[in-house]
Amino acid sequence: MNCYDNELTNIDLSANTELSHLVIFNNDLTSLNVSANTALQELNCDQNDLTSLDLSTNTALLSLSCSENDLSNLDVSVNTELQFLECMRNELTSLDLSTNTELQKLNFGYNQFTSIDVSTNTELQNLSFENNQLSELDITANPKLLSLGFKGNQLTDLDISNNLKLTFLDCDNNQITSIDVSNHPDIGWLTCVSNQLTSLDLRNGSNATWVRFRGQDNPELTCIFVDNAYWSTENWTYVDPASTFVNNEADCNELSIGENTFGTDVKLYPNPSKEQSQINLGKTYTDVTVQLIDVLGKTIDKFDFPSTQYVELNTSGYANGFYFIKVKAESNTAVLKLIVE
Repeated sequence: MNCYDNELTNIDLSANTELSHLVIFNNDLTSLNVSANTALQELNCDQNDLTSLDLSTNTALLSLSCSENDLSNLDVSVNTELQFLECMRNELTSLDLSTNTELQKLNFGYNQFTSIDVSTNTELQNLSFENNQLSELDITANPKLLSLGFKGNQLTDLDISNNLKLTFLDCDNNQITSIDVSNHPDIGWLTCVSNQLTSLDLRNGSNATWVRFRGQDNPELTCIFVDNAYWSTENWTYVDPASTFVNNEADCNELSIGENTFGTDVKLYPNPSKEQSQINLGKTYTDVTVQLIDVLGKTIDKFDFPSTQYVELNTSGYANGFYFIKVKAESNTAVLKLIVE
């Protein structure tokens, strides 16, 4: 029975005992009685005004979608066959899923959860709970998980070491400090915008086939480890200026990205550069060395100056792309990014 997108305020289903599918979203229902519909397998009552939903007789239920209502409580303990559950945008604070061992997809985004226990939901493949208040998440018992989305929470740690089938990860707007997907060969979508990342390892061997990567607004993240630093620099542009793609730890240590011990801002302009750029050290230094390094960590050019404040760089002979300029003067060091067009 499909009766969505109407203005229903009431519906009587008491005589429809063989009803198996009911789609009734986007109406004006304040109550819904499905106690007589014991054969019900699918129920979609999204976008109504329900404050309660009694499913105690619907033991055959496989799919439940009750998003965008006014539910403050939801009991699915007797719905042990449930495989799909979506209850976004309600007023829920908790959900007992201990008996729902067949659950494959769960979405409870935009509620008021502070915790969730999915340890018994070993069949879970898709888990989403964006814009709640969770600070912890244990998904070690969910090895079949393919998609994980939880932007807008308060997580500081993310252990996905047992979720090796992940293809999608969205963890924007949390407080995570470290992410490692190097053992996740199938992942192709990762967004981790606005966290507290200091470590990010994306070397899973398939970066070139990814659909999306975004990692900006992580001001403490210097090196992002990838399969091919040149390819990532050219194709993944949603990163902070202080973050740099590198192939390995040695390249990261060599570049010392973000380091500046000059005590004043070392300025590089114009940047991007078409023909010529200038480095201003802020004052005159002795024993100045300038290295031009490509994204693979290879030194392209090196210049030495006994004493100078300004360094003129002729960039017309360099291939278009990203470079790093490492400046050393006396006991000071700085690394700058240069774009040649």
